[in-house]
Amino acid sequence: INIVDSNTKISTKIDWSEWDENNIVVPKIGNGGDEEGDPTDGIFINVQNMPEFQGGDLNKFHAWVSQRIQYPQLAASNNISGKVILTFVIEKDGSLSNVEVLQSPDRSLSEEATRVLKTSPKWDPGRQRSTPVRVKFTLPIEFNLQ
Repeated sequence: INIVDSNTKISTKIDWSEWDENNIVVPKIGNGGDEEGDPTDGIFINVQNMPEFQGGDLNKFHAWVSQRIQYPQLAASNNISGKVILTFVIEKDGSLSNVEVLQSPDRSLSEEATRVLKTSPKWDPGRQRSTPVRVKFTLPIEFNLQ
Protein backbone atom coordinates (compact mmCIF):
# COMPACT_ATOMS: atom_id res chain seq x y z
CA ILE A 1 0.00 0.00 0.00
CA ASN A 2 1.33 3.38 -1.00
CA ILE A 3 0.05 6.15 1.28
CA VAL A 4 -0.01 9.54 -0.40
CA ASP A 5 -0.04 12.94 1.19
CA SER A 6 -3.45 14.64 1.04
CA ASN A 7 -1.80 17.51 -0.86
CA THR A 8 -0.87 15.20 -3.78
CA LYS A 9 -2.24 16.54 -7.04
CA ILE A 10 -4.46 14.01 -8.79
CA SER A 11 -5.71 14.45 -12.33
CA THR A 12 -7.57 12.39 -14.84
CA LYS A 13 -6.65 12.45 -18.49
CA ILE A 14 -8.96 11.02 -21.08
CA ASP A 15 -7.10 9.79 -24.14
CA TRP A 16 -9.37 10.65 -27.04
CA SER A 17 -6.71 10.04 -29.70
CA GLU A 18 -7.86 6.44 -30.04
CA TRP A 19 -11.54 7.34 -30.37
CA ASP A 20 -12.21 8.09 -34.00
CA GLU A 21 -15.89 8.11 -34.88
CA ASN A 22 -15.00 7.03 -38.42
CA ASN A 23 -12.80 4.14 -37.34
CA ILE A 24 -14.56 2.19 -34.60
CA VAL A 25 -12.62 -0.95 -33.67
CA VAL A 26 -15.49 -3.02 -32.28
CA PRO A 27 -16.86 -5.40 -34.94
CA LYS A 28 -20.50 -5.18 -35.98
CA ILE A 29 -22.74 -7.60 -34.12
CA GLY A 30 -24.69 -9.87 -36.42
CA ASN A 31 -25.83 -8.45 -39.74
CA GLY A 32 -27.26 -5.19 -38.45
CA GLY A 33 -30.77 -6.61 -38.47
CA ASP A 34 -32.89 -9.60 -37.68
CA GLU A 35 -33.34 -12.64 -39.89
CA GLU A 36 -36.37 -11.10 -41.61
CA GLY A 37 -34.13 -8.31 -42.90
CA ASP A 38 -35.19 -5.44 -40.61
CA PRO A 39 -32.05 -3.26 -40.51
CA THR A 40 -33.18 -1.36 -37.41
CA ASP A 41 -33.01 -4.20 -34.86
CA GLY A 42 -29.26 -4.92 -34.93
CA ILE A 43 -26.37 -2.93 -33.52
CA PHE A 44 -24.32 -0.88 -35.97
CA ILE A 45 -20.83 0.56 -35.65
CA ASN A 46 -21.09 2.93 -38.60
CA VAL A 47 -24.27 4.55 -39.91
CA GLN A 48 -25.21 7.30 -42.33
CA ASN A 49 -25.85 9.75 -39.46
CA MET A 50 -23.81 8.94 -36.35
CA PRO A 51 -25.28 9.73 -32.91
CA GLU A 52 -24.61 13.21 -31.54
CA PHE A 53 -24.24 14.21 -27.91
CA GLN A 54 -26.61 17.05 -26.97
CA GLY A 55 -26.66 18.37 -30.52
CA GLY A 56 -22.89 18.78 -30.62
CA ASP A 57 -19.95 16.79 -31.87
CA LEU A 58 -17.93 14.25 -29.91
CA ASN A 59 -15.88 17.02 -28.31
CA LYS A 60 -18.97 17.98 -26.33
CA PHE A 61 -19.20 14.42 -24.96
CA HIS A 62 -15.46 14.44 -24.22
CA ALA A 63 -15.90 17.61 -22.14
CA TRP A 64 -18.94 16.18 -20.36
CA VAL A 65 -17.07 13.00 -19.34
CA SER A 66 -13.97 14.95 -18.29
CA GLN A 67 -16.00 17.18 -15.96
CA ARG A 68 -17.65 14.25 -14.19
CA ILE A 69 -14.97 11.61 -13.84
CA GLN A 70 -13.14 11.46 -10.53
CA TYR A 71 -10.00 9.55 -9.67
CA PRO A 72 -11.01 6.80 -7.21
CA GLN A 73 -9.41 7.35 -3.81
CA LEU A 74 -8.53 3.65 -3.50
CA ALA A 75 -6.65 3.72 -6.81
CA ALA A 76 -4.91 7.00 -5.93
CA SER A 77 -3.82 5.68 -2.52
CA ASN A 78 -2.33 2.60 -4.15
CA ASN A 79 -0.73 4.53 -7.03
CA ILE A 80 -2.84 2.67 -9.63
CA SER A 81 -3.17 4.24 -13.06
CA GLY A 82 -3.84 3.10 -16.60
CA LYS A 83 -6.34 2.92 -19.40
CA VAL A 84 -9.93 1.71 -19.07
CA ILE A 85 -11.53 0.73 -22.38
CA LEU A 86 -15.31 0.56 -22.46
CA THR A 87 -18.00 -0.14 -25.03
CA PHE A 88 -21.55 1.15 -24.96
CA VAL A 89 -24.59 1.34 -27.22
CA ILE A 90 -26.59 4.45 -28.10
CA GLU A 91 -30.16 3.16 -28.35
CA LYS A 92 -32.84 4.22 -30.85
CA ASP A 93 -34.27 6.59 -28.21
CA GLY A 94 -30.84 8.15 -27.54
CA SER A 95 -30.26 6.47 -24.19
CA LEU A 96 -26.93 4.83 -23.39
CA SER A 97 -26.97 1.10 -22.60
CA ASN A 98 -24.85 -2.05 -22.50
CA VAL A 99 -21.84 -0.39 -20.83
CA GLU A 100 -19.09 -3.00 -20.71
CA VAL A 101 -15.46 -2.86 -19.63
CA LEU A 102 -13.13 -4.44 -22.19
CA GLN A 103 -9.87 -3.66 -20.39
CA SER A 104 -8.93 -2.11 -17.07
CA PRO A 105 -5.88 -2.06 -14.79
CA ASP A 106 -8.08 -1.99 -11.66
CA ARG A 107 -11.67 -2.56 -10.64
CA SER A 108 -12.03 0.85 -8.97
CA LEU A 109 -11.04 2.62 -12.21
CA SER A 110 -13.48 0.59 -14.30
CA GLU A 111 -16.29 1.18 -11.77
CA GLU A 112 -15.73 4.95 -11.91
CA ALA A 113 -15.67 5.03 -15.71
CA THR A 114 -18.83 2.89 -15.85
CA ARG A 115 -20.56 5.08 -13.27
CA VAL A 116 -19.98 8.22 -15.32
CA LEU A 117 -21.13 6.67 -18.60
CA LYS A 118 -24.31 5.33 -17.00
CA THR A 119 -25.27 8.89 -15.99
CA SER A 120 -25.04 10.19 -19.56
CA PRO A 121 -28.01 12.22 -20.76
CA LYS A 122 -29.72 11.11 -23.95
CA TRP A 123 -28.00 11.51 -27.30
CA ASP A 124 -29.53 12.28 -30.68
CA PRO A 125 -29.69 8.69 -31.99
CA GLY A 126 -27.84 7.41 -35.03
CA ARG A 127 -29.86 7.06 -38.21
CA GLN A 128 -29.70 4.68 -41.13
CA ARG A 129 -31.96 5.64 -44.06
CA SER A 130 -33.62 8.24 -41.77
CA THR A 131 -34.59 5.53 -39.25
CA PRO A 132 -33.16 5.58 -35.69
CA VAL A 133 -30.81 2.63 -35.08
CA ARG A 134 -28.63 1.27 -32.27
CA VAL A 135 -24.94 2.26 -32.57
CA LYS A 136 -22.02 0.81 -30.60
CA PHE A 137 -19.01 2.88 -29.54
CA THR A 138 -15.66 2.13 -27.91
CA LEU A 139 -14.25 4.65 -25.44
CA PRO A 140 -10.76 4.69 -23.87
CA ILE A 141 -10.31 6.63 -20.62
CA GLU A 142 -6.79 7.14 -19.29
CA PHE A 143 -6.31 7.53 -15.52
CA ASN A 144 -2.96 9.11 -14.56
CA LEU A 145 -1.57 10.33 -11.25
CA GLN A 146 0.57 13.45 -11.54
